[in-house]
Amino acid sequence: MKFEQLLTLFQETHRELLQRAARSVDIALVIRNWLFGWYIVEFEQGGAGRAELYGKNLINRLSEELKNLGLKGVSSTNLKQCRSFYSSYREIRQAMSGESPEFLSDAVITLQALSAGLIGGHNIDYRRGGWQ
Repeated sequence: MKFEQLLTLFQETHRELLQRAARSVDIALVIRNWLFGWYIVEFEQGGAGRAELYGKNLINRLSEELKNLGLKGVSSTNLKQCRSFYSSYREIRQAMSGESPEFLSDAVITLQALSAGLIGGHNIDYRRGGWQ
């Protein structure tokens, strides 16, 4: 092997693994955003006792508190988009086994499959939730 080939091998390996890492982050964010949307919708539907937090007030307060906890990407706008994303793909939740501890791992697997399609060439659907 020549030195130039060694350089090319390093360069191609770096580029390929960097792309894979970025794709893993994209998939994780799709899963996170869907779950955040699910949490919001479930909370909103939790009963009359939460009426004071419905709508704009809930999202704004949640955003503020999550930011105070150090979370990133939780602006009011992003949280509204998470809720919209969940609502657009609600059937994922309905296909799950319920409230069992396995639900989260089932959701992750299902959302990985979904996000692979959404991110890998159907960006129009992915961006339907609004964030980029």
